[in-house]
Amino acid sequence: MTVASALNRKTYAGDDATTVFATSPVVFFEAADLDVYTVVDATGVETLLTLNTDYTVSGGSATGAVGTVDLSGGSAPYGALPTGETLLILRVLDLLQESDYVQNDPSDANVQETAIDRLTMIVQQLSEENDRAIQLPVTSSLVGVEMPDPTDQAGKVVVVNSAEDGFSLVAAVDIDVTPASAFIATVLDDEGRACKPGTVGRLAVKGPTGCRYLDDPERQKVYVRNGWNYPGDVYEML
Repeated sequence: MTVASALNRKTYAGDDATTVFATSPVVFFEAADLDVYTVVDATGVETLLTLNTDYTVSGGSATGAVGTVDLSGGSAPYGALPTGETLLILRVLDLLQESDYVQNDPSDANVQETAIDRLTMIVQQLSEENDRAIQLPVTSSLVGVEMPDPTDQAGKVVVVNSAEDGFSLVAAVDIDVTPASAFIATVLDDEGRACKPGTVGRLAVKGPTGCRYLDDPERQKVYVRNGWNYPGDVYEML
C-alpha cells in the first residue's frame, strides 16, 4: 500500500440523521488507531468517545485501509450526530517502530512497505499536531522561546517581556489595559446555539450577577434559560 493522502483527520457536520461516517481518505491499521471526538459548535466543548461503547469501527487492515465509524454501534451507542455538533475522526498511532528484520532472512516487500507506511503516518500525525501549535514567523531569529507555566497563575495574562525575547504572566492590574465588562452578550437561536451569519436569533445576555423573576416561574422559563437572559430583542447576524 502507498500513503496517498497527507491527511490524518476527517470531520463531519451533524444532521440529526447520519450515524455512519467514512474515514476515507484516512487509512488505518486497526480500530484502536482512530480517536473519535464530538465537538459542540457553539461552545467548542470536545468529548472523546469510547470505542465499542459509543461507536464501532469497520475496515482497516494489517497493511492499511480505509473504513467507517458507526455511531449506532457499541454497548451504549452515541446515535445520530445532532445538528450543531461536529464529528472528528483522528488517526493516532503509537510512536513505535515494531518491525524486526532478521539478518539474511528472505525479505517480504509487504512487511517492509507496511513499516514504511506506518512511519509515514507517524510523520503526518506529528505534522498535524505541529500545524495546530503557535509558532514564530519563519523569519524570526528567536530560538528557545517558551510559554510561561500557568500553575497557580489564574487570572493573569500573557504579555511580551521587557527584553522582547519571550513571554511573561502578569496580573491585569499591573499593565496598562482597560478592563472589559464582566457581562457578555450574543445572539442565540431557539435551541440556545450561537447564530451563524445570515440567520436570525434573539439577544442573550449573561453576567456575574444573574437575573431571575421572583415568584414568577413561568416568566422565568421564558426569559431566563441556561443562565442566559433574553430581553426579547431579535437580531439578524451579518
